[in-house]
Amino acid sequence: MKNLLSLENIDFEPSSYVDNQGFVFYYDDKVLRCIYSDAKTLFQGLLKENILEDWSQRFNLVPTRSSQYRIAGKEDCLIVEHDRIWPTSYCTEWCPSMLYDAAHLTINFALELADHELILQDAYPWNILFCGSEPVFIDLTSIAPVDPVLLWPAHEQFEAFFIRPIILSELGKGKVARAMLRDYINGISLEEYYKFLGPIHRLRHPGLILSVLINKRLQRSAVLKDRLRKMSEKIIRTVPTDVRKRFLKKLSRRLNIFKKTKSADAWTRYYKNIDKKFDKAVKRETVSNIIRRIKPETLLDIGCNTGIFSIEAAQCGAKVVSIDTSESCVEELYCTASQKKLHITPLIADIVNPTPAYGFLGRQFPGLLDRIGCEMVLFLGMMHHAHVTGRQSIMRISELLNIVTQKYLLFEYIDIKDANMPHLPQRRKIEYSIETIKKALEKYFENIEDYPSDRQTRRLLLCTK
Repeated sequence: MKNLLSLENIDFEPSSYVDNQGFVFYYDDKVLRCIYSDAKTLFQGLLKENILEDWSQRFNLVPTRSSQYRIAGKEDCLIVEHDRIWPTSYCTEWCPSMLYDAAHLTINFALELADHELILQDAYPWNILFCGSEPVFIDLTSIAPVDPVLLWPAHEQFEAFFIRPIILSELGKGKVARAMLRDYINGISLEEYYKFLGPIHRLRHPGLILSVLINKRLQRSAVLKDRLRKMSEKIIRTVPTDVRKRFLKKLSRRLNIFKKTKSADAWTRYYKNIDKKFDKAVKRETVSNIIRRIKPETLLDIGCNTGIFSIEAAQCGAKVVSIDTSESCVEELYCTASQKKLHITPLIADIVNPTPAYGFLGRQFPGLLDRIGCEMVLFLGMMHHAHVTGRQSIMRISELLNIVTQKYLLFEYIDIKDANMPHLPQRRKIEYSIETIKKALEKYFENIEDYPSDRQTRRLLLCTK
């Protein structure tokens, strides 16, 4: 049978191994999900009654449809097909507002499920991808029948992966929060969270210290934990739907306390502070004309700042991934893209020190460079940062750009005599010219066109494979 697949011929999603209701796999460039027979009836009903379609429209559940594929040895399972959401990004690369919107999507969807006597088994930010600036819930089989004696089994996970990192970010510790979210099993524990809170926040929330002390006592005493478990078993009651919904609404109100704040830094003011003697219009017009001529389907903006060129590309129809090390810049671009409904996914990342692959066997979650390849790449105002500050040779930079560029690269050459060069920490002698730069790029790109930029010490090089 043409639609009968063997387990040997499908590509398993490496992060889909815990789910007790199925697994995700890839075949023939399709995203497919095998749903085990025990859960089959539930999801067949949701499909037949068009409930999944309704949730896709109202709660950004990944669009899902029935598939004709079957797996040999698992013929009693249900196979469904999902839309592919691009790009793949992780919470360790999101700005605070992205995590905030993902948290709201999770809670709002959980509230909807409660009306159907269903619940989310987990509250995991890896269950969400951003399609442009829209969060999409992708883990279909996180949906399960409620356990009648539990309010929400994923509550602590929601605290560890959403509430605590959002609070830390609001306190100006977003970098700390993102680093701690690399612990994809535990997230940010209560004790770790408390250590990073300032004294003022601790004074405003005196109940926190009591929670920390109780939690420490429980962790150290297996006897006490066992005693509490036995006591809870004696007083277990069925949780009514309205009680569960009130609990979820309370979590939603906690989220609403936080505000999406734009905290400016030196980089958010970069374009405004460019010396007026430079002709910014020349660079902007040149870049705009090149983008409009090429009309790329996908575009990667490296060192995007607040996204002037990302916005230009998105308005020309490109699906854009924008990366920058400045949380403030990425935050501002995300808010702009959300307000204007632009297909831009901005991420906090360093191109010379990109997010590595991590998780089980070091490959459960692919590294950044494997996820952001685009038809066209912008590398504007970045050469000196990568070469001087990042201490990477021109050949290594060219190799890096080759990895993420599918066809076109717009590279801004910055001369050694550029006015910004003295501001960089030069720990070694720097020697290069536009000829040596072109020679390095020619190893990977067949054709290079030369255009003016906003000043005499800079040139725009359009490189084509």
